[in-house]
Amino acid sequence: DNKESLTEILQSFRGSFIQNKENVRVYTFEGPSKAAHFSLAILDYFNDHDRMVSIGIHIKEGAVDEDHYVSPETNNLLTALINAAQVNQILITQTVKYLLTGTGLNFAPFKSIIDITSKEHLNLYYIIHEIGDNRPITIQPGFTNSTPFLENVLQSIEQNIGEESFGVEMLCKEIGISERQLQRKLKALTSKSPNQLISSVRLHRAKELLLENQLQIAEIAYQTGFTSPSYFSKSFKKEFGQTPTEFLQNAE
Repeated sequence: DNKESLTEILQSFRGSFIQNKENVRVYTFEGPSKAAHFSLAILDYFNDHDRMVSIGIHIKEGAVDEDHYVSPETNNLLTALINAAQVNQILITQTVKYLLTGTGLNFAPFKSIIDITSKEHLNLYYIIHEIGDNRPITIQPGFTNSTPFLENVLQSIEQNIGEESFGVEMLCKEIGISERQLQRKLKALTSKSPNQLISSVRLHRAKELLLENQLQIAEIAYQTGFTSPSYFSKSFKKEFGQTPTEFLQNAE
């Protein structure tokens, strides 16, 4: 493969290369959205070059330390994910699926695998990314005029996620389209209005922070752009069917 091209794609999604062992490459990303869209770009790249690849995505605290060392437990899980994946398929765990809800991606159930470390069953899903005439959308890297619309929107929201004042007007300015165009395109791609998508991305980022268990709920609310903890809790329950407190209790 062309290592220079792959590195360029990786950098555009702000990912880091960790290791290459027995034909399994490990990368880390700032969040599951970037990991998923990088995977789609890689899938497209390999298809264009008549190569085959299988991809697995999982989120786990402490999977990689500050020296980019992958723990044996994480390696075992990665191996199980890759072994389960079929050719040209992106498998994700249920946790990743929850965090990607609302980002324009679709999923289908696959099967479960056993985490040999925890002995727990992990439900797996594969990513479906279709629109209109059922042709796959090609996600290209970077934040440029040629980048697919949805990726630009998601990157803009993520970059401003802590800004309470960030809304539809600012999003339109950053993307460079009218509010009417934004409404129409987002409805077609995600079935959500711009405000709904902004809120959903904020909430899924908040969910990631809750899983990390390093901040108080109120701190997470403000860091993800909500005006108050009470409004955050109400919005979180509407999106996920449980309050942040209930989510943390069920995640233990």
